[in-house]
Amino acid sequence: MSAIFDSLAASGALALSAPTALAIEAAVLLVLLRSRPSLLTSLLLNAASGAALMMALLTALTAGSAILMALWLAMSLTAHCLDLWIRLRQ
Repeated sequence: MSAIFDSLAASGALALSAPTALAIEAAVLLVLLRSRPSLLTSLLLNAASGAALMMALLTALTAGSAILMALWLAMSLTAHCLDLWIRLRQ
């Protein structure tokens, strides 16, 4: 059983499943929270930050370029900072 998970982790399939789940979650949030735009914005930025982190992990696991991994990390940091800025303004 652990060999299966090792294979999925090494191929990046596990890391790719997280942004996919986050995309589904974001779609559900868009529908459910249309009437609360500030909360929706914060949650979507939080999801974007997490998805970018998972893409950085995927890049690392699949031997992608360091520049691409740094770009994913920078996108995650940007989304996280925007999320904090919105939350602290409220």
